[in-house]
Amino acid sequence: MTRVQEQVQDGFASLREGRPMIPVCEAAVCSDFSLEKESKTRNKILDWLTPIDYGPQQSDLINRRQKGTGQWLLDSGKFKNWHS
Repeated sequence: MTRVQEQVQDGFASLREGRPMIPVCEAAVCSDFSLEKESKTRNKILDWLTPIDYGPQQSDLINRRQKGTGQWLLDSGKFKNWHS
């Protein structure tokens, strides 16, 4: 595997884990990177994966959630048995 392929894999792992994509490199090279560039890079990758912005959709669904939603599942014996 080439260094570039390793960096791409590390970048995707960072996205999946929700951690910042900070490159591991020498100080002279890293000084060229800024948080703004990292953010733009992350956004480009996310746009490449899907152009859909799920943030507003997720916020809408969270705001429409009713109290007690899914409680029947959490209270069920089968779920409690599975969980333990």
